[in-house]
Amino acid sequence: MKLALVLSGVVTTTVLWTPNAQAQSAQLVVTFPFVGNATEELLDTSYLAARAALAARGATVPERSTVRAALPVAPPTDTAGIVAFGRSMGGTHVLTGRVTPLTGQYNLELRLYDVSNSRTATVSENVGLQEEGEVIAQMVARLFVPGAMQPSPEEQARIDAERRRQEEERRAAEEARQREAEAARERERLAREAERRRRAEAELARQVNNRFAAGGLVSVSLVGQVGARVTAPTGTRPPGAPMPTSLAAGFRAEGSYAIAPRWGIELGGTIGVTTSPSVALLFAPVARVNFPVRGPLPLRGSVGLAAGLYASTSGNQVATFWGAIDGRVEYDIVPAFTLVAGAVVDLAPGALVNVSGTLGLRLHFGEPSPTTP
Repeated sequence: MKLALVLSGVVTTTVLWTPNAQAQSAQLVVTFPFVGNATEELLDTSYLAARAALAARGATVPERSTVRAALPVAPPTDTAGIVAFGRSMGGTHVLTGRVTPLTGQYNLELRLYDVSNSRTATVSENVGLQEEGEVIAQMVARLFVPGAMQPSPEEQARIDAERRRQEEERRAAEEARQREAEAARERERLAREAERRRRAEAELARQVNNRFAAGGLVSVSLVGQVGARVTAPTGTRPPGAPMPTSLAAGFRAEGSYAIAPRWGIELGGTIGVTTSPSVALLFAPVARVNFPVRGPLPLRGSVGLAAGLYASTSGNQVATFWGAIDGRVEYDIVPAFTLVAGAVVDLAPGALVNVSGTLGLRLHFGEPSPTTP
């Protein structure tokens, strides 16, 4: 009965595949004896049905006895060994089968090896005991469908290696892109930082130039002062000398050079005349610190400190130490010409303590500020 079914399958397969027979005539399929925990009868039946389907496709299939005689005692089970055996027999393909019996049917796994490239195609079906010929013929046909062959383990390893290489290249390119993006962000950050520094330096230059007029770092100023004496006069007055008044008036000339323009520091000297409590000459070196005043107007502020000699020429005729501290506001009429206004406190121990308002002019000339835009 089974043999009749197999022959029926052969006939059916022949009808189905005869149009392809000429195209497949160059195929020599070495078919291993099927294996599995099935009975010999079931192994033979499925094996013969597969042979019949291959023959119907026009393939040449060596006899099972010939294949058995050529197989070693331990038949190969790995792809490389199976392909090598098929090549030794001049085959283009090798077919193997595994049968697993089930209730009223069995599972058949067919695997086809391409000897030229070690690729494999696999199909697995549950086959009913009454339909073996047709089902197995369809399974064999699916083995030869274009695209059914899959890479061999060796080829798959090469594909995987190539995929890994491409992935590594992609990752390296992505990392390089990220590094370039980070470098671009860093360059942008540095550019912003440089711009910030440039603006800060420009602001500092503006402030420095607010400390000193663009006309130069050397200056000469002449200011008049009017105020009052706040202490009683001391010392000896000549007989008949008029009583001193409390009005303090005079003028002061000052020359200076900006030794530290960035910090607004000037050093120079001053000479002046005061009238209270008697006419006296004032001589002293002077240090001045200038401060910028923010805003749209060309204003500056400064504080000066003098320490020198007080020498009266009339009245109590005292020669003593003299010190003064003054505060000014300066307005640049033009870069080299400045209007000065402020207040000054004069101190001469044993002679006077005067508080006066000041008003005058300051002329800048010589070397200009190096930070002038």
